Formats: sequence, C-alpha cells, structure tokens
Amino acid sequence: MPLRRNGAGVVYCPLLDDSEAEVERALVDKLRIASMLVCLAVGTLWAQEPPVANATGQSAKPPRVTRILLSRSSGMCYGYCDVQLEVESGEAMLVNHSRDKDTNKCPDLTVRADLSGTHWKELVQLVDREALFALPDRIGCPGCVDQVVESLEVRFSNHTKKIVQYNLGSAPKEIESLSARLAALLEKLDGELPPNTLCGR
Repeated sequence: MPLRRNGAGVVYCPLLDDSEAEVERALVDKLRIASMLVCLAVGTLWAQEPPVANATGQSAKPPRVTRILLSRSSGMCYGYCDVQLEVESGEAMLVNHSRDKDTNKCPDLTVRADLSGTHWKELVQLVDREALFALPDRIGCPGCVDQVVESLEVRFSNHTKKIVQYNLGSAPKEIESLSARLAALLEKLDGELPPNTLCGR
C-alpha cells in the first residue's frame, strides 16, 4: 500500500481495509499450518530412527549366558537327596548333598569335569532368553505329591537370572531340550561321584 503524507509532511500508512486484512489473516493461517506440518514430519522421522545404543552407532548386544544350573530335590528321602549340576564355559561341576547333619558320615560328594567349548556353545544355543523370562517361576505344583522337583537356573552377563521349577519329567517346551541335555550330563557325572555307603543308614 502506498505511503501518504499529511499536511505537516508526516508519512503515514493508512489502515488495511477489510479485504486486505482478510488476505493477511489467511496468509498467517497458511504459514501456521505449514509450520505445524513441518514439525509433524520431523517428529515422525525421529520416531522411526532406530535406537542408537552407543557412540559408535552399533546396537547393544544382548546379555550372554554365563552359568546354567540344574538342581533336583526329593521330599521323602534319606541320604543324598539334593543334587546340583553347575555348568559354565570350560567346566561342569556336580554336587550331591545330604540333609544329614552328620557331615562326617554324609559329606558333600563333588565331581568336576572339563567342558569343551563346543559343548558349552550347544547348551547356550538352547537358551531362548525371551521365552525363558516369559515362563512363570513355578510350573504346575512342584513336589506337591512327593515328586522329585527339578529346578533350572540361567544366569546372564548383566547380572540377571531366571529360575524355573517343575516336577521331574515335566519341563515346559521352552526349556525341554536344555533340561534334557543337562540331565544327560548330570547322569554321566553322577556315575563318577565317589561312593558313600554309610549315608542314609
């Protein structure tokens, strides 16, 4: 709009008429809408960006298995009633424990064995961490009718662990293969335990 001078030589700009004001409001509205659309597009792209775990841009590695334990415990039992197999990279250890307070008569029986890297890797590959943690801590009613209770525990490098208890022979399908492989190793090492004929008498 052209500038005008009044009689005193002062330059002024007359007010916009209705049509001009309406055009200006429409332009401001369009700019506001365009700005909102740009912000929305940027936000959408940001949300779709894959998470960056570290400064190098590489995704964080899942925690690795550090130790696996298989335990069995009997309710109505005399002598050696509790056995635990502990497996980690390079070694397997089996401990047979008695509830008898006389440790001279019934000492813990222990056997250790080397575990090959291949064997350890095969066991670790049977661990599905997500499926494992989705399981309840107890399956069915462990030991309710004097059954042997089996307990499977897996520990991870981030200091988390999961323990699942169930009756012997009733391992859930998510850990059935792992339980079977550990049971085979347990039975093998059990045959190598030092004999004790006094405990339980």
